[in-house]
Amino acid sequence: MKRLISILMVLLALGGTLHAQSHKGYESFNMQRAIAHLQQDDDEGAYNYLMRELDDNPKNGYAHLQMAWVLARKGSYQTAVDQATLAIKYIPKGDKESVCQAYELRGRLYYSLEDYVSGLNDFDKCVSFEPDNAEYYNHRADGYSFLDQKEKARQESLKVIKLDPNNAKALTRLGIIAFGQEKFEEAIRYFDRSEQVTTDNFPLYLSRATVYLDLKNYDAAARDVVRALALDKNQDRYLQWMAHNILQHSKESLMSRLMIQANKEPSNFYWPYQIGMYYQYCDDYAMAIEWLAKANNLQESETTFSHIAQCYYELGVFDQALKAIDKAIERDNTFAPFYATKADICYELMGVDSSIALMDQAIALAPEFGWYYHHRGWHKSLKKDYEGALEDLTASVSLIPDYAYNYSVRGDCYHHLGDEASARRDYRKAIECDTIDSVPTCAYYAQYYLGNEEEAIRLLNKSLESKERGAHYDAACLYSEMGKKNLALEHLRKAFEEGWCRFRHLELDSDLDNIRQEPEYKVLVKEYKAKHEEAVSKVIRLY
Repeated sequence: MKRLISILMVLLALGGTLHAQSHKGYESFNMQRAIAHLQQDDDEGAYNYLMRELDDNPKNGYAHLQMAWVLARKGSYQTAVDQATLAIKYIPKGDKESVCQAYELRGRLYYSLEDYVSGLNDFDKCVSFEPDNAEYYNHRADGYSFLDQKEKARQESLKVIKLDPNNAKALTRLGIIAFGQEKFEEAIRYFDRSEQVTTDNFPLYLSRATVYLDLKNYDAAARDVVRALALDKNQDRYLQWMAHNILQHSKESLMSRLMIQANKEPSNFYWPYQIGMYYQYCDDYAMAIEWLAKANNLQESETTFSHIAQCYYELGVFDQALKAIDKAIERDNTFAPFYATKADICYELMGVDSSIALMDQAIALAPEFGWYYHHRGWHKSLKKDYEGALEDLTASVSLIPDYAYNYSVRGDCYHHLGDEASARRDYRKAIECDTIDSVPTCAYYAQYYLGNEEEAIRLLNKSLESKERGAHYDAACLYSEMGKKNLALEHLRKAFEEGWCRFRHLELDSDLDNIRQEPEYKVLVKEYKAKHEEAVSKVIRLY
């Protein structure tokens, strides 16, 4: 919201610089030159002449007003407040229009500084000067909204509508307030009225999409999400969250609207990029690669290359994944996540040592990111460097103390080093972190290692029922550890059938040691390796 206020300030400032030049305060050479520079959007030139004017005439309220506009555009809000205050002090009281303009600017500046009470006081002054100006009530409604005084914001918005029935901002705000009161039909009516006034209204589509999402009208929500994205492509984090919710219920509706938008703007990389991202989210990696490649053909981006790499990785096409992530790193060799992605890829291609070396680079670039220490510690444990793994996992615990896998893997390391008391402590902590209002992802291992086999199976079944990605592979590992070989092999087959294809990890994972020499295991791995290689050959190699 602060960003929107700043944009409005800039727009108003451009108009304000040309205001009331007939007043005596504008007659000097310095003021005339300042205005000329402002007309050319040259704030630096205007600033220099305004400084000269204020040196010569420190009580020129109009110079203070223009300086406030310039400083507001620079983002120097507090200094701009000081200048607006001097403008209010020195502008002749008979010039109510300019005094009101100074109060309005200062009120907006106070909002940008999150001093909403002072801002409201200034807009009260504006209303006293011009009680029929709808925008001043709009500003007061903004202030009450910031202070979470919804009923006052609603009343001010109704005053706006009384003066200006087609005020899109007030109509949108009334819709948002009605939605907050769970008056969904009323909210949509206000939003629809606002849309009749203008279709160039990002808050409208964002808000109405939220209402439709709550009402489970996913088709209408998809329509408004895409409209909002089209209006402001920099405001898409919350929109992404909404889109992901829509994808779970109405994938076709969202995708078709995005594709229509891509056809409307065929030279804009943004739309194929978004489509690719959503296919990736839906685990349709081949389609994701196709659309991400279209985005790159329009405008290459290291982020797009990284997502292509991740999709190839999930498909098990590791050589192509490596080429794509290398392209991302070529474009930006300072971004730690690229090295982490490359570490996962190289682990499957070259083994654990290459992965550890790449995580060294990621940690050097982002030493405060706990997951990198976990990743490196886990891989050290795979090569039985348990002391090195403990060091990394302990660092990760200090940075992300609620990450269950830290304790699960560290517990394994303590166990291998013969420190059973520490192992049991970490297993209990893993259970605590992994079973709070969530689908378990590792607590079943910890329960088993603590001797609670029945509870381990119960938690594992909960994970399997949720269709958690990778759950069948985890089941294979756990049943192998339990010595239940038939169940382990059954779940390993299901993991392969779901597309699990990390055969390098399969060779290193000690959890499967109990079934590794079984003839059925060898046949199973050989069968699915061949199927995987056949599938890989069909994936379009874009890079």
